[in-house]
Amino acid sequence: NIINDDINSLSRRSLQKAGIEEDDIVAKPLIIKGFPLTGRGASTFKVKIGDDKQLRFTPIQITIINLLEHQLVSYQCVFDVLTGKALNEKTVEYFYKDIVSVSTETETAKLEDGSQINDAESFKLYTSGGTNITTTINSRSFVKTVGAINDSDYNIPTTEIDAAVQTIRKFVREKKLS
Repeated sequence: NIINDDINSLSRRSLQKAGIEEDDIVAKPLIIKGFPLTGRGASTFKVKIGDDKQLRFTPIQITIINLLEHQLVSYQCVFDVLTGKALNEKTVEYFYKDIVSVSTETETAKLEDGSQINDAESFKLYTSGGTNITTTINSRSFVKTVGAINDSDYNIPTTEIDAAVQTIRKFVREKKLS
């Protein structure tokens, strides 16, 4: 599928942007897709619920986490599916010893237009320095504001996100104990 091809290209780009070699990675990259509540640039948010009840939208907030021996390197961008462009790219490196929490949580978030949503389910990774990686993975009220008619009648697969959280937790525990 085209989006998976684009994400594979972004995964390669994440290595290039961070200046790491593929041989340095010790596990399969973790990919978390979510909603770009802010920072979409000129991209217009479009949403559709398919016949299979899967929510499809553009642009997509992409977080790719590459696991190395002593640290993880994250790459984030807002990916415009229609143009194939990665916007607002960012890479950050965290040593496992500095990671204090990996979680999913529901919180309040502000949108670009200043409005607020109260059901932003997010993936979060926090460090001892107070920095974090955040990707909003679901918000039914956000989906409703951008045009999905029957917002309660769609699915967002969370298996990859749950697996990513578990994998990062495992790596952090192992590295902190060694």
